[in-house]
Amino acid sequence: MPVFDKNYKPKDKSEFDTSLFTKFQVGDNKIRILSKAVIGYSWWSDKKKTVVKTINDIPSNVPQGGRNGYKEFYAFKIYNHTLGTVQLMEVTQSSIKRAIYQLDNSEDWGDIREYDININRVGEGMETEYTVTPTPKKELKPEILESVERVKLDWDKYFDGEPPFIFPEKKDEEVNPKEIPF
Repeated sequence: MPVFDKNYKPKDKSEFDTSLFTKFQVGDNKIRILSKAVIGYSWWSDKKKTVVKTINDIPSNVPQGGRNGYKEFYAFKIYNHTLGTVQLMEVTQSSIKRAIYQLDNSEDWGDIREYDININRVGEGMETEYTVTPTPKKELKPEILESVERVKLDWDKYFDGEPPFIFPEKKDEEVNPKEIPF
């Protein structure tokens, strides 16, 4: 007799991706931007990512663009509705950056923190394309706001190459001796 229930189907790896950094999945990725844009530059060398705040911080030996060159990025604290978690989203794709900028500066849409956007990814590798679509403005649900408030980002740590997430420390709850069942 098998150890697995006959109705069980193994989960795809993407179903477990609860990373704190956004990775766009193929298909729809519904998010809410929660912070102002943090703009910087990044590049990879020797399998290590370097992130800097200004173009003046880039060493002269790092070319612009290309495989080993630097790229401008926008970084945001977001709520990823698709995964149900708070994340840091770093965007280097020009189509996504342009769409976010245009929506935020649009008379009709305005402040991009007031509505969700859907980032749809199609294709793989060099054939990947993204479309960004806004959704009607609405308030975040209280349970989402609660989870958003619990996770803070330290942008200075981010630029120092350290994990930028700050989670609240769990405090032991006071126990009423009368509530102990023995």
